[in-house]
Formats: sequence, structure tokens, C-alpha cells
Amino acid sequence: MNNQDLRVIKTKKNIIDSFIVLLNEKPFSKITIQDILDRALINRATFYRHYLDKYDLAQQLNQQLIEQIKQLLDARYHQTSDKINLFETVNQQLDIFAQHRTLFLALLTIQTEEINLKQDLLTTIEKDYYKTISSQNQSHQALKAKLFASIILTVLIDMVETQQILTLEEIKLLMENLLDDFKQK
Repeated sequence: MNNQDLRVIKTKKNIIDSFIVLLNEKPFSKITIQDILDRALINRATFYRHYLDKYDLAQQLNQQLIEQIKQLLDARYHQTSDKINLFETVNQQLDIFAQHRTLFLALLTIQTEEINLKQDLLTTIEKDYYKTISSQNQSHQALKAKLFASIILTVLIDMVETQQILTLEEIKLLMENLLDDFKQK
């Protein structure tokens, strides 16, 4: 059976869906392989055909979301010549994130040494920010990268939690309003 086999796709989806439900019911540390097997109605051999353990499952899902944020960042930084196309591309990527809402929110609850989606996303966004400013001689680059990553991740988490997708223009306006509020105090 290859990875494109419909049975493989359905089985993996079933395992993932069961894992997400379990993450919403109890902490990652309390989830056992048997819990996943019982929820997915599969046997142990089927699970281990696709994943090494629950950590491997979580890590693979984590990596999928990291790849999505990388695509979102690539759209932001590498298509600036066509502003309309940029907005459409970024909004499409945000829509994809919203479609994976339950997975995203469930994975945010896992915080182990090996698996920490929030930290992984912050690191990914920071690294991407450094790539865009590397040729520029700016002061406080590390702080700017951390601020940028924190803002992007906060907006992303808020949009997923509230199911309210903001356009880049709306995000920009919010940031301007925030800075204006700060200046007034």
C-alpha cells in the first residue's frame, strides 16, 4: 500500500481526528496509544504502520502546521511586487489555518521538550524575519524579530480561536491604532 492509497489516507485521518478529540478531553501526557486505538477503532499494528508513537504523531502534525506558516510567510515576503496577489495569497493561507482550527488549538495544548507548537512557530517566524532584514543594518534586530513573531502569532491564534479572519489591511490598521493608543498615554 502506498501513501496515496485511499485506505491509508482514511486511516491516517481517523487516527488524527481521534488524537485531536483526545487532546480536547485530556492532557497529552495522559493520552495513551490504547486511547487512540480505542477512539479510532483500529489495532495496534495499524497505528504503528503510520507512527512510531504518540510523540511521532504529534510531531508530524506540528510540522505540517509549521510548513503552513512558512508558506504564509513566503507569500508575505516573496510576492510584494503584486499587492493584490499578496493579499489574496495570504488570506488563502489564513483560511487554510482556520480550516485546521481544531488541530491548531489542540496542538497548542502540547508543551513538551520535543513538541511545542507555539515555540516552534515563534522560532520559525523570527528566523523568517531575520532573512528579510539580513541585508539591512538595523539596531535591535533580535528584539524586532521577537516582537514581530509575537505579534504575528498572537494575531494568528486570535483569528483561529475567534474564527474571525482578518485581512492584512485590518491587521495593519489594528497595529496603527495600537501605536496611536500607546502614544496618547
